[in-house]
Amino acid sequence: MKKVETEMEKMIAALMDGLHGLHLSRMALVAESRALRLAGRKAEWEKVWARVEEITAQIEVSTKELAEHMLRFGNETQRRGDAEARSSANKALPIERTETMKTTTKTVTELIETKESPLPLEVIPNNMGINLCSVDALTWTRQEDGQLVSLTIHFVPAPNTERHTRRESEVTDGNE
Repeated sequence: MKKVETEMEKMIAALMDGLHGLHLSRMALVAESRALRLAGRKAEWEKVWARVEEITAQIEVSTKELAEHMLRFGNETQRRGDAEARSSANKALPIERTETMKTTTKTVTELIETKESPLPLEVIPNNMGINLCSVDALTWTRQEDGQLVSLTIHFVPAPNTERHTRRESEVTDGNE
């Protein structure tokens, strides 16, 4: 079983090295195609760009293959670990392990004032595309060792004036 793991690890390492080489080749060809395009050498540019597209397709296939091997390796490792855990469970006393976690909720105003946030506040608008004006609060949970377990963004509900107005008219008409 150990030999299979070693072979799988070798396969994953080879795929990673191959992907690295493909990325380097692609970057060099993109730079060359840019120079050809700027020089106005369209026929040569088209040939080089066709090669860039071929390498891009190879990168996609290799990435999928690498992901499949990594998942398969992870599943095999987990199955072996589960089997070993079951066999050793009869031999040893169970170890009790309790993780204490701390959940914190802070409004955006509190986050700005205290500067205590699980992530920089600028990530929310810049990377997530969420306007901070529409965020009411953040709630996050951390383990004792500081690892972030969960993060929840609470939004300010937008007033739905059309629905609210319609419901009021239904109540005044006696339809409800």
